Amino acid sequence: MQIYTTQQIKAIDALTMRYEPISSIDLMERAAKRIFEWLAAHISPSQRVVVLCGPGNNGGDGLAVARMLHQCFFRVEVYCLEATTHSADFEQNLHRLRQAGIKPQTISSSISLPPLSSNCLVVDALFGSGLSRPLSGLAAQLVEHINAAQVQVISIDMPSGMAGEEHPKHWSTVRSNMCLTLGQPKLSLLMPESAPYVQQWEVLDIGLHPQALAETPTPYHFTTEADVRRLMLPRSRFTHKGSMGHTLIVAGSLGMIGAAVLCTHGALRSGTGLVTAHVPHYGEIPMMQHQPEALLSIDPNVGRFTTLTPTFNRTYSAAAIGPGLGTHPETATALADFLRQASYPLVLDADALNIIAQNPTLWELVPQNTIITPHPKEFERLFGATTSGYAQLQKARAEAQAHNIVIVLKGAYTQVVLPNGDVRINSTGNSGMATGGSGDVLSGLIAGLLAQGYNPESAAIVGTYTHGLAGDLAAKKCGEHGMNSTDIANFVALALKRLYSQTY
Repeated sequence: MQIYTTQQIKAIDALTMRYEPISSIDLMERAAKRIFEWLAAHISPSQRVVVLCGPGNNGGDGLAVARMLHQCFFRVEVYCLEATTHSADFEQNLHRLRQAGIKPQTISSSISLPPLSSNCLVVDALFGSGLSRPLSGLAAQLVEHINAAQVQVISIDMPSGMAGEEHPKHWSTVRSNMCLTLGQPKLSLLMPESAPYVQQWEVLDIGLHPQALAETPTPYHFTTEADVRRLMLPRSRFTHKGSMGHTLIVAGSLGMIGAAVLCTHGALRSGTGLVTAHVPHYGEIPMMQHQPEALLSIDPNVGRFTTLTPTFNRTYSAAAIGPGLGTHPETATALADFLRQASYPLVLDADALNIIAQNPTLWELVPQNTIITPHPKEFERLFGATTSGYAQLQKARAEAQAHNIVIVLKGAYTQVVLPNGDVRINSTGNSGMATGGSGDVLSGLIAGLLAQGYNPESAAIVGTYTHGLAGDLAAKKCGEHGMNSTDIANFVALALKRLYSQTY
């Protein structure tokens, strides 16, 4: 699913009206009908519904929705924010609303702010996407009034006050329980700055013209299950372990062997034929106990990765290096030697990235098309601090192109940034995955996909989606509060089963 900037959405609306053809007011009516249908399916006719409308087309949507609710006998009250001018579609829907028998009240001062009780539902149709400056005056007062009332809020298109792409934290913004965004997802809904303002969101299809969408280029895409299915590689009936790739995991140090166990677990669940784990001598017994399917390569050092053993001369198909590795100078030297000699696709994670951040000259040894999987702090150590999630995404796009690598920027809506600057924003996952070791499972899973013959871009996209889906399946079984990274790894197999067979 493509994601467009707010300016592009305006252009797509205009193209839809031209290509269909359809008038602006009729396109608004179509959007309002979709919103009404959603509301009618989710609220009771006895619920007190307060529709708050701004002076533009978002307010016009709200007026049309209020009319439809009223005609189906919902309890609707309409309040319009006073303004010197209104959009033409707002004016036309205001006329239609009055003809239907509803006289909206005007919010002209702080005295006329609508009474909001705990049992009412607020439909926020004040301001949609595309704001370029913060709300002020009476509009800002109204937003604060809504937030102070602690009522259930459903926002149309965007929570009022939120910018379409980069949202400054100090802007007055409605705190929504649900955002019904129109046509396509909005970038700011996918950024960490949106967390206080959007609990949930859903895209409503309003019939934007396919040609208008196809003619509008965008680097941003929201990865769906259908997208991932198209990337999945088939398995032959005559497949054997030797034909499904050999994955190398280099991970673990004294006190951090669990990272090696989890990374190896992720690789073993990926479908790869063989997995070898290179761990310090201290990790031999834990690995044998917890991952008996893995082959072992034992570092001569008791507690850390220090040298390339003869097993590194084997022909591996792909490798992941970094989880729990530590940043000791001997380990940094061994990492540099590894990067010089590795002739197969790589995933760099965790301490491998921290070592590179401490020794930037190592970038010269990182092969092109390598996948790196930083969390936001690791990304910051590598490339510098940014002021927002959107700014961090733009920096990731620039760095992916500069180094010709794939960046998997982990977090809610993990961003897979490709070497050409395109971004695949992941749609799976939940807050229960915010637990130690989750990223280790991911790096092993991606490396296992690389070993099977996935190209780096596909391995990153499929691995990230599968990892999130495994987390979602684990949450259904265990709950988000109590699940751990082993649960995620254990559900990777069922996630892959779903992607291959459309069943659990």
